[in-house]
Amino acid sequence: MKAFFRLGVMLLVALMVATPAISTRAQGANCYGVPDADCQLLTAAGANSAGFQQGFNMDYKLAFKFSGNSAGKTSTGDISVDGTGVLGAAAAAAGASADPTAAMSALLFSNVINYNATTDGNAQKGSVEIRVANGNIYFKSDMLGGGKWQFISSADAATYLKAIQGSMTSGAGAGGTAGMNPMSNPEMLTALMSIPNIPGVITGAAADGPTVDGQATRQITYNIDLATLVAAKEFRPVLKAGLTQQAKGAEVTDAQVDEIVTKASAALKNSKLAFYVLVGSADKTTHGFGVNFSLSLDETTAKLLGSSGAGDLSASFDITLSKIGQAVTVEAPADAVKFDPSMMMGGAGK
Repeated sequence: MKAFFRLGVMLLVALMVATPAISTRAQGANCYGVPDADCQLLTAAGANSAGFQQGFNMDYKLAFKFSGNSAGKTSTGDISVDGTGVLGAAAAAAGASADPTAAMSALLFSNVINYNATTDGNAQKGSVEIRVANGNIYFKSDMLGGGKWQFISSADAATYLKAIQGSMTSGAGAGGTAGMNPMSNPEMLTALMSIPNIPGVITGAAADGPTVDGQATRQITYNIDLATLVAAKEFRPVLKAGLTQQAKGAEVTDAQVDEIVTKASAALKNSKLAFYVLVGSADKTTHGFGVNFSLSLDETTAKLLGSSGAGDLSASFDITLSKIGQAVTVEAPADAVKFDPSMMMGGAGK
């Protein structure tokens, strides 16, 4: 099943790269079947984003569920994460071009995250709180530092992140993700940019959405047919690039690409992927967005893929945005102690 995990990574990379092209067309003359009035509403929301720099509130939820059978054993999981917070970036945006580090230091952010997870009957729950203020990142967690406030400067955090990124890049090698960089493969980039124009891959719809922050909204949804996508001739260069990466440079034949298309199409035949945006009907501002994914493998398809059992999984992420354009304040905890990153890096920082 490792090959299909990598296929999933390929599809994720493909959709991320193609998203700007999809968004452009979704806001243009062809809205994938979305009514003209809603298409125009989405276009207006794209241009009406200045208020987000000043500040806004966010509430979100991530949910992930799975169940399946493997070697006669049933496995289940139910994971949920919900959070709420604020973001203010006006001062940061003002200085971003002159001094990115100073811009980061000017960012205001706070978030409270709660999580619950039950896997094969084993339950776990906890919370994490994060604040960004005064050029520092403050955090406390049930699982780190005994639930006490700690902090690291934005500059130090950037330094450690760069170090981690460098170690991951140098260790990727021929079998890592570097080979999936579409910018280094013109044929692959062309294939990714063609995704919005492949017939039957993207369809749109619109309906009344929930009321957010006192605003009636329209929910504009785009459905992605993954089985149609992987079977399209335009997508073959992406699949071939992924197989070449897996083969570490060895020649990949058309027959091998045909085989992965057959298996991937079977695996994705019962999949559903949809993205949506909530736009205020009156203020023409984005008030939320989300993504929903589900996949079901029956016994026949599981055997075709070399898996020992059928299974189902679903995932969703939903976020609502409110108080857009209102200034935010974030208070730095007075009792925070300085965090030592070397404790998480095996002493590398010492």
